[in-house]
Amino acid sequence: MATAKKRESPPHVQVAAFEKSLAVASQLAAGYLVRGDEGYFRRRVLDALRSRSEALDVEVVVHDASDPDFDPQVLLGDLATPPMFASAQLIIAREVDGLLKKVGSKDSPFVRGILSFLERAEAGRSVAIAANAMRADQAIAKRFAKLELPSLSVRRLWDSPPPWNPDPRQVELVQWLVARARELGVRLDPDQAVYVVAATGNDLDAIEDQLERLRHGGQRALQEVIRWQAGGSPFAVADHLCRGDLPRAVDAIESLFQGGMTGRDGGKVVDRAALGAILIGSLARGVRQGLAAARDVERGVPPAGAAAKAGAGGERAKTELLERLRRRPSAAEWARMLEDLADVDRRAKSGAGVDASDFTSLALAWSAPAQPGRR
Repeated sequence: MATAKKRESPPHVQVAAFEKSLAVASQLAAGYLVRGDEGYFRRRVLDALRSRSEALDVEVVVHDASDPDFDPQVLLGDLATPPMFASAQLIIAREVDGLLKKVGSKDSPFVRGILSFLERAEAGRSVAIAANAMRADQAIAKRFAKLELPSLSVRRLWDSPPPWNPDPRQVELVQWLVARARELGVRLDPDQAVYVVAATGNDLDAIEDQLERLRHGGQRALQEVIRWQAGGSPFAVADHLCRGDLPRAVDAIESLFQGGMTGRDGGKVVDRAALGAILIGSLARGVRQGLAAARDVERGVPPAGAAAKAGAGGERAKTELLERLRRRPSAAEWARMLEDLADVDRRAKSGAGVDASDFTSLALAWSAPAQPGRR
């Protein structure tokens, strides 16, 4: 009988356990890997490693591949050559995504350098790697798993409740905030944490700033101290629209078009044309996925199999798609939704432009039960 795959702990739980273990370590491991798109957690892991290295009198060498002055040959040289004067050394290689791409059919020089470093297992030498989008089946990640070296997966925290548990106090982002406030000595109950998250959005650094304001806020009320700065997420809007959840869809649309969204570079995207294009793309993926799954169910495929076949990877994504199919089982309705979205896309590309009202109209239309002849 096949062994069930162990469920991965949420990122903040992984990082907290890592920091606790590292704080009492008498020596560093041969390697540390932190991968995922939450930069806040990547920095915390690397900061903890630097702090512990200093306590253990370990030399720290940092190579940041995003730095304009970064020289990959210097990094490769450091990996290949023991230090001349230090008895122990930690090499940190951060933002290395651009160094992972294969050269033809061969691993990149960086990947080969890391694999060689780990194979040599030189006493007193360690390497820490931080990447934004390294896959679990990448050669470095697989080697870390084989050697059972510390490896953390730090995706962004989930910031909206799933339909099967709509309590906003239970979402990962709120749970992390309550725990983080406790660490910093800030009194914050789950209901207050929900308000802070709503005001700030899924930006952990900005939430840290909000906690600092609360620490120095004296006796002022929470609403007087917290700065409302949240934007929205096109992906959250798409989720609510595809699910047919009208109240949440309308709120998310308003937040997105009033506050913008945080781009991959950390900057704010507030241009309405850009927001509309991103949202249309997110909706198109969700509606096409729902249409494909609904058609398969109508052909007799079990819903779980249809969801997997439609590309719903991961337990949460599969459960979300199954909930959408439960609410909207008709493939014809999904097809009409795709036509509705195509109309919006044509308006956006014609120069007429689209705004929040266009997507609110979609939310109203898509929240209604299927009706024959509705377009």
